[in-house]
Amino acid sequence: MKGGFLLVSLPKWTFPLLSAALLSAPTLPAQAGRATLDSPKAAREGKKAKAKKKRLRWPRLSPKEKRAAKAWIVELAHKKPEVARRAEERLKDLGPGAIPLLVSRMSDVRPERNQALERISLALIRKEEAPLAARLLFHHLACVRGLAADLLRRAGNPSVRADLEKALAEEKDPKVRERMVLALCALGDTAGLPGLFEIASKDFFGRRGEILASARSLKGGEAEAWLLAKLSGKDRKEQITALRLLALAGTRKAVPAVAAFLDSKNHALALEAINTLRSIVDGKKPMKHIGVFQLIQLRNEWKARVAGKEGR
Repeated sequence: MKGGFLLVSLPKWTFPLLSAALLSAPTLPAQAGRATLDSPKAAREGKKAKAKKKRLRWPRLSPKEKRAAKAWIVELAHKKPEVARRAEERLKDLGPGAIPLLVSRMSDVRPERNQALERISLALIRKEEAPLAARLLFHHLACVRGLAADLLRRAGNPSVRADLEKALAEEKDPKVRERMVLALCALGDTAGLPGLFEIASKDFFGRRGEILASARSLKGGEAEAWLLAKLSGKDRKEQITALRLLALAGTRKAVPAVAAFLDSKNHALALEAINTLRSIVDGKKPMKHIGVFQLIQLRNEWKARVAGKEGR
């Protein structure tokens, strides 16, 4: 024995037999050592581990924070306004992790606190939490589904548009549907444009701010073409609605079609044409009411501008 190894002396006549045995032994493939790692089971487990690692979660609150949050939510309905305001600010200090807790306290039957809970949630939502908020679109409570749409509109993350489209197709509550439509359009999805047009037709002045904000996100492209098609129809109410939405969704390509209404005998159509041109060309806000003489003056001014004759 030398160096811990046992040395064995073999007769010379065994060498040819040993060489032949070694040459005839089956060759193992180079990947044989990785067979266990590359097996279907190992691949599945690897994918599960990767998915678990990437799974989105709301930021966690400590048990102490959760207890405090529950007490503050109760105080939102306090008779003293200063107590309610202080509770709201403290809840906001908890960050986005408080949203699931806020949502869990919403109610379709007793909605006294819903408005405050929604306001706080909207102040806390961030773009990165939008996929988490999208899960709430399919909640059993209508008030939560409506809030989910508002959260997605506020978060501004277009990655959730498919979830919104699916939720809108399934939604039965008309008020929740409107909130989903506004969210879709605000995220630049023209699938919500027909619904936005309907909302604007019914209550434009009551909801002007949110309607125009959503229309702005659809500027140009398919939305502009769709609205110009409505403009070319014969329904006066639809033409007025199309002009109002084109004020934010239209581009200079729409100017000739809009300018054609400057000579309309209908005061409302002529006024909306002027407002739309003011918005598209000058970026100015619309005027609600103008007198007959001012209308004539503005109409002549815009006809000259569109024809390229201003200043002549």
